[in-house]
Amino acid sequence: MATIEVKWQGRRFNVEFDDSELETATVHDLKDKCQKITNIEPARMKLLAYGAVMKNDSLSLNTYGIRSGSKVILMATPAADTANVDSTSAKSQEDQVLSRIQAAISKLTEEIVPDIDAYEQRVKEYMSAGGASDAKDPKQQRKLVDYGTWLNEQLMHILFDFDGILCDSSFEKARQQRKSGVHQCQALLERVDNIKALIKSHL
Repeated sequence: MATIEVKWQGRRFNVEFDDSELETATVHDLKDKCQKITNIEPARMKLLAYGAVMKNDSLSLNTYGIRSGSKVILMATPAADTANVDSTSAKSQEDQVLSRIQAAISKLTEEIVPDIDAYEQRVKEYMSAGGASDAKDPKQQRKLVDYGTWLNEQLMHILFDFDGILCDSSFEKARQQRKSGVHQCQALLERVDNIKALIKSHL
């Protein structure tokens, strides 16, 4: 029996496939199994593995490097975002949307950016210490790479937050702020990837 560990809202649960079944199972198959546990519709699900979103439901799990023992993060668009009925005024609706966007941007600038700044400084100090690369501690290098992967996951979470915020076409201010937040998040993902690449070049 093959097992995939899924993390969702702080919980962890296992999804099981027969060994032969896992070889041909698709992303949609995994979502179907997750639905039985979470009651979330597959259309609202986003699955993240190894720092990347599994966007194509028809592709096999093998395509995304999923094997028995792999760990996957499950994100879901809030059901409230898909509701068509809202008794509040258009202005109130946009204010609510802006509040969610600003909360995501605040988390990005107040929590994630300082962590990335500190991470970059740690890497610079590590790379400048110890002389030749073969004198560096491989375990410490791996820890730095893993921390970069964790930062990538946090940024992907925030991108999911932005993606789950639906802006009406008339909400011009909200749309601009969300677009700005997404671009900032993408730039930070690239920054973290560049820092990780520097470490990996010496592994």
